[in-house]
Amino acid sequence: MMRQNIKVTMKNGTQLAGVKFTNKKAKTAFIAMTGVGGNIRSNRFYKNIGSLLSENEIDFIVAHGLDAFNRTKAVNQNTKQIEYYGAEYENFSRSDDEVQAYLDYAMNQSYEHIILGGQSLGANKVIHYLATHPDSGIDKFFFLSPVNVDSLRDRISNKERLYLKKQITLGNADEVMPFKLFKWQKGIIQTGWNWLTDNTLNNTHIETNADFKQVHAIKQSGALLIGTHDGYSRGNPERYLKNINNHMLKKDKNTLLFITDASHVYRNKEQEVAEKVLETIKENWKY
Repeated sequence: MMRQNIKVTMKNGTQLAGVKFTNKKAKTAFIAMTGVGGNIRSNRFYKNIGSLLSENEIDFIVAHGLDAFNRTKAVNQNTKQIEYYGAEYENFSRSDDEVQAYLDYAMNQSYEHIILGGQSLGANKVIHYLATHPDSGIDKFFFLSPVNVDSLRDRISNKERLYLKKQITLGNADEVMPFKLFKWQKGIIQTGWNWLTDNTLNNTHIETNADFKQVHAIKQSGALLIGTHDGYSRGNPERYLKNINNHMLKKDKNTLLFITDASHVYRNKEQEVAEKVLETIKENWKY
């Protein structure tokens, strides 16, 4: 088992830095798109999953997206200019390109099977990607605690909403917000406005009659996992996950996994999550 840093490049030249847990005998790769600020430093479960999978001859790629860190400085590979990106500059419209960059990397490694997944908003990104790329060549999906975007919007006060709208109208999109979005996220005005109005990744819901077009468009079968104390489901996490699955084309073939008493990032339950992931891939899917 070996851990190595990797770099992938989006089509516009933006370079993303991921981490791969690898085994020379691996014939299967699991790509896990990260959530907002959900990098390998802040989320311990990635190390648990990566170590266990690679020990069992499955490569695991921690696919840091544009918003994996608050602010990243990098050289654009097309323009050769320094650029900044991160959760402070949230841009949902580029999520497919993030996924594609890591998928291209994995496709070039000659794996027999590729599992495309994500955790938190990373799962929502993968849902959007699979819905809009039906011929992606992906074998299975693995959604870890997809976010109910409305549960985050619920945390934006009316005062903050009015402020964001006014500043956008005044043309101040690039100015820094004087408050933390959701009480924890720093960023520019445009970031707040995007979270409030952009529905690109608003694709999972607890309401049965909500918009599930993206989820319903996914052709693959796979697995969905959530902690029973998840705080981003807008209600009962188990009902939330079952509701997502009920809108999928292959709902009867999917595996639903519930981690008892676990939070959104599975604190103190990281190894249990890793073992569930391994069992699903090895025992259920025979990869």
